[in-house]
Amino acid sequence: MIDSACFYQIKHLHVHQGLQASQSAQEVSLDPRTVSYWLAQEHFRPRKPSRRPSKLDPCTKEMVRMLEHYPYAAAQVFPRLRAPGFDGGYALIKAYGRAVRPRRHAAFLTLACAPGACAQGDWGSCGSVPVSHTYRQLRVFVMVLCYSRMMDVEGTVSQTLEPCLACQQPAWACFGGIPHTVMVDNLKAAGRKRTRGEAPVFQPTYRDFATHRGLTMTPWNVGKGHDKGRGENGVSSGKKPFLAGLELPDFRARNPAARHGLDTGAHGRRHGATRAPPITVWHTERPSWRPVPRPPCDIATVSQVRASRPLRLTVETHRYAVPAPSAGHALRRKTSPDRRCLSLGDQLMARHTRS
Repeated sequence: MIDSACFYQIKHLHVHQGLQASQSAQEVSLDPRTVSYWLAQEHFRPRKPSRRPSKLDPCTKEMVRMLEHYPYAAAQVFPRLRAPGFDGGYALIKAYGRAVRPRRHAAFLTLACAPGACAQGDWGSCGSVPVSHTYRQLRVFVMVLCYSRMMDVEGTVSQTLEPCLACQQPAWACFGGIPHTVMVDNLKAAGRKRTRGEAPVFQPTYRDFATHRGLTMTPWNVGKGHDKGRGENGVSSGKKPFLAGLELPDFRARNPAARHGLDTGAHGRRHGATRAPPITVWHTERPSWRPVPRPPCDIATVSQVRASRPLRLTVETHRYAVPAPSAGHALRRKTSPDRRCLSLGDQLMARHTRS
């Protein structure tokens, strides 16, 4: 049996080049009788599939009845059909189940946001970077405006709550305002508890930060990739300034390198969805932003710790010294992105730069 391309080639050789059946057969490497048969046909007719009898034929009605009653899996149907006398294999059951019960894919609508309505933020990993006398894992927090696709990238070596909030404040200063809603991934720094079908429970400090900014926090839905396309694509674009052959000599060069990469690359190129550079659409979006409130929000977290008798306090595998009067006492620890303060009652006992 020949295909449609071979049929039209035979017709072309006969009509336009004047070749006979035997001559055309040599060109297409077919038997002359086959070429003569197809030259006599006006249209190409594909071969009709012939159905061969199957061992499953006597059991198809019973299998359909079972599947209509309950969505059984193939492994559940197989032993039930073998009892009445089915001697076929498991592959027949599985193939027929796919044919009569095709997999259904959930439909979804593309997320569309009005100017200044929403932004998405997420973390990304960008390899290692030299910090002091060692190397640390470089993390980037990417904030993307859903309407204009403008981005801000802030690098850090930790994904805890304080760096997460500290990375968002420069983003609002860079954008020149704040949106009405911020969608975040299911971060441990943002959400304390997430149960399907129930309202999410945010970290108190994160909730206070959003209230101070006038933001509405919305977590991404679990298993809904179309909800977080802006943030996921932004992370991929934001990592390119670090991964595209760029070698950072020091950790302090992280944010200037990211800003330079965005200004000279992602913000000036035409976006595939908006068909315009993000910097151009951003100017039309700016009037919809709300002003950044002043003064800035205090993003430090407060917790209770106890100093050891050797005058040491271990936090995140780092040890900090405390004065002698603090030994064995319960202290109040105030953790900021750049420092840690230890207090005994209302008295400040120690202040350390965050390691």
